[in-house]
Amino acid sequence: MIGLFTDDIAVMDYAYSYMRILTMGAVFTIFKQVCTFLLRSSGDVQFPMKTVLFEIAVNTILNPILMFDFGLGLKIQGAALATVIAQGISATLLFVRLLNHKTIIRWKFGNFKMDLESVKEIWNVGIAVLIRNGLPSLSYGLFAKSAGLFGTDFVAASGIARRGQHMANFVVIGMAQGYQPFAAFNYGAKNKERHLEALKKSISFTTIYSSIMAIIFLLVPQGVIYIITQDATLIETGKHILRANAYGMPVIGIYQILAGNFQAMGKGKLSFLSSVLRQGIIYCPLM
Repeated sequence: MIGLFTDDIAVMDYAYSYMRILTMGAVFTIFKQVCTFLLRSSGDVQFPMKTVLFEIAVNTILNPILMFDFGLGLKIQGAALATVIAQGISATLLFVRLLNHKTIIRWKFGNFKMDLESVKEIWNVGIAVLIRNGLPSLSYGLFAKSAGLFGTDFVAASGIARRGQHMANFVVIGMAQGYQPFAAFNYGAKNKERHLEALKKSISFTTIYSSIMAIIFLLVPQGVIYIITQDATLIETGKHILRANAYGMPVIGIYQILAGNFQAMGKGKLSFLSSVLRQGIIYCPLM
């Protein structure tokens, strides 16, 4: 898998050391996500948000302690271990919350059974989410392979530019995830007027926000890159990549909200099609 992203042996060694530990701790990542969405679907949005913030704080504190020589000196393995420990704590807190009798969803170990009809519905919608989350990794792998032809600095600059864009995109993704259960509630209750109103407002907000961020990226891309790195070469290359990405940003909100809307309505095929079109059928051949 790492070979999809790079041919550099040194980079592959670092990536393998990091990925091996992260993969062993993946159970916490998955379980945390499940608990988060269960709580969010029942209307409990504050606790998962606070837990994520706490997880970030724990990760930030543990990183230097585990990585650097003044601590345990585990280097790249320390960074991965810090992430796994932070996610393990987060998953535990969320699970304890689910065991709390005050929550709407009551978690009892004796009630586990396979409901094939539910599994079918989850799969129908979930496969689109899998594609939407998986294809960017594949497409970025192909991009990194192609970018490698232009040198290591270009690969590094593109990664930094991508992080800069993520700072803006995460707000849109958060809005889409917040909209999704709300849309599902109203679609299930057949409250079309409220569903449509939420759809319009969500698209309007994300479009205005992402358009403002696009203008910032077009006018001062070097300022955004500077937040992440002070390397002059990477700033010079990264600003061109960030500026190019900015042209597509105004429509990213429409895509994210509509994809969430299809999921909320159980329209697995439409959600799947939108995911495959953007990252697979269109992006990869163009690249």
